Amino acid sequence: LDELKAVYLNGSEFSTMGPAGDVGKTIPRVSELDLSSTLVSSWQEVVKLSDELPKLRLLDISRNEIVWTSLEIPKTPIFQNLRSLILNNCFFADWKTAMSVT
Repeated sequence: LDELKAVYLNGSEFSTMGPAGDVGKTIPRVSELDLSSTLVSSWQEVVKLSDELPKLRLLDISRNEIVWTSLEIPKTPIFQNLRSLILNNCFFADWKTAMSVT
């Protein structure tokens, strides 16, 4: 698994990243991750991927009912190598909220 570059879990019952370090140890070279139409419901859970997958360039979290009301601004930069963040049908209340995740 440590050679994988892309992981697609769309439509699965995936909901949390698990204990710190698990994702990074399992799929350390992943640069594309599709978590669309899963059970991910927290932006804080998604942010955990920033430390776990530093090579991540594309992240799709479309069609998830993510709670955006408690967005915290991270103290350190997140997703520094991310080039594509796909947020289709993520139920943003307004444009300001959508831009606060970038």
